[in-house]
Amino acid sequence: MWRVALIFFTLSQLVLAGGYWDSEFEIKLQKDEIKEFKIFDRVREKSLFFHWTLYINRGMVVIANYDGYPRQYILYKDYNRNSFQIPLYKPRSALMVEFADFKEDNKTAKFRVLFKNSSAELVEKEPF
Repeated sequence: MWRVALIFFTLSQLVLAGGYWDSEFEIKLQKDEIKEFKIFDRVREKSLFFHWTLYINRGMVVIANYDGYPRQYILYKDYNRNSFQIPLYKPRSALMVEFADFKEDNKTAKFRVLFKNSSAELVEKEPF
């Protein structure tokens, strides 16, 4: 029994230490502010767009668009409801968007965007 506990502890420390995800971006978004990521694999380049539209009853409504397919998620700050994953083209590759915090005073949400087995970059757009 203690071996199982030791293995679980070791694996959880690797995940918490950041060894699982290859790249990580921490971003802050105002309501309806859109962020775009370019995701690269061996053959093609794809885009991820996402933004949040509503924060009510401690739930954050997030609209994501990956590869032209729109998705909607409701995220909360508690474990198992604070993120969503999208599998990518390559085997065992994925992206995850995690809802980290919401500041009520300035209506700003904080997210972490993580990538596994792929490379990505945040696309900065010029303000109008």
